[in-house]
Amino acid sequence: MTRDAQKCAREAQRHCQDAVAQLLQARQLAAEALCRSASAHDRAAEANARSADAGIGDVANHNRMAAFHRAAARTNRQRAQQARSLSDQEPGSESGNGLGKSGLPG
Repeated sequence: MTRDAQKCAREAQRHCQDAVAQLLQARQLAAEALCRSASAHDRAAEANARSADAGIGDVANHNRMAAFHRAAARTNRQRAQQARSLSDQEPGSESGNGLGKSGLPG
């Protein structure tokens, strides 16, 4: 391999490592955002349940909305866990990010 080719290969490797690091950071940030969203859905579910229990307004709709928000919170927690699981996998593993052991695609 010529020096230019070696230099290009090193630069490509460095770019790939930077991209993997950014991907892992983005997954972590997504997991945190999903957890915050789940908490907001929990609060909305509690508010709707309290309104339904107190007989305020459309009780049936409050119950439906409480169930909706509970389901959304569960879904967001599952997605957050998936994002964390992907981030916890070893960078460079084929199952973790689609990159070979070299850190390059393929």
